[in-house]
Amino acid sequence: MNTFASVSAYLDRRDYTIILLLTLLFLLISFVGYTELSTTEISVTLETGALKYVVHIAYYGFPFKMIGILSPLSDMEYFWIYHSGSGMIRVLWDGLLLDFVIYFALSFILVYLFRRFLSVRF
Repeated sequence: MNTFASVSAYLDRRDYTIILLLTLLFLLISFVGYTELSTTEISVTLETGALKYVVHIAYYGFPFKMIGILSPLSDMEYFWIYHSGSGMIRVLWDGLLLDFVIYFALSFILVYLFRRFLSVRF
């Protein structure tokens, strides 16, 4: 028996919608529930020499960081944001994609096992 035929025998369109909604729910819980506060040191080269400053960044997402938000606490951090051209919010696409794949696989497995072993329709 083909594996895809076995999967399609237990899942229909509503189940795929539930899988997608569960994936988005897991991503939201990951974003809201896990925050890592970090500091990064940057160097600014001026005519008088190099100055070192600390930049505060909050990362969101688990197990991989999905979004980084720069929290400027001083004028130097505003200066760095302005000259870097990247802004205060950075979407970390690699982490977001990996988290999506992990949570999609988890959602798929949960719905598939629920359908296969309980044979219950929503």
